[in-house]
Amino acid sequence: MPRLPRQKSKTHIYHIMARGVNKEEIFLTEEDFTQFIYILKKLHEELVFAIYGFCLMNNHFHLLVYMEGDVLSLVMKRLGIRYAWYFNNKHGRVGHLFQDRFSSEKVETEEYLHRVLRYIHQNPLKANLVKDITDYKWSSYRAYLNKSSLFSTLVDTEFILKMYGTEKAESVSKFCQFMEAENEDSCLDEQRKLSDEELKEEIMKILGPIPFNRLHSLNIRDRNNVLQRVKAIKGVSIRQIAKVTGFGKGIIQRL
Repeated sequence: MPRLPRQKSKTHIYHIMARGVNKEEIFLTEEDFTQFIYILKKLHEELVFAIYGFCLMNNHFHLLVYMEGDVLSLVMKRLGIRYAWYFNNKHGRVGHLFQDRFSSEKVETEEYLHRVLRYIHQNPLKANLVKDITDYKWSSYRAYLNKSSLFSTLVDTEFILKMYGTEKAESVSKFCQFMEAENEDSCLDEQRKLSDEELKEEIMKILGPIPFNRLHSLNIRDRNNVLQRVKAIKGVSIRQIAKVTGFGKGIIQRL
């Protein structure tokens, strides 16, 4: 079945998400995160577009951007090729790094613009990586707080902040209040992530009469069959599967 063309945004603003193939991690070291930002900065110099927000997670990333015409596809193609080349060379792997083509959605109202940016900034919080979104190093939130020189020339913070007020201190305060508020935002129709307990329950369903604590005593063929079925569950990551099952990430990634 042919792919459907991407819908064009009337505002030229898009929320983009790309995930590692088979939910594998695409950032393993601090250098990986830094290199991705460096590549994004170079593209920002080469092509005309604006970045309003981003968040780099272990196995995926989010971007909130303004791009006209065919710039969106061009930026994402170059970003994917350049980063995959770097990552594969550094970590001794081959093949595709990203899962299928990137996902995108139109952002055409001011209300949804703010919700999407909050959703992006709260990704690390909802993944239990930090207790405060201010503490997460690899998102644009620190640029809005003027706490990261690495992102200062990359993120157009003024476009968003001026919507919260004309006076800088007041607009930043109101922005932070909205960004840090509890919510049930859901963007890009993304599958809700399972909790560790919910994932364990799903694994027990796959095991059937076999007790969960017998998972490690299965022969390799049966174990791999179980883990392959677990990997197919939507809303889970390699890291979470490793955490819940006790198997190493390498074993799960190779399946």
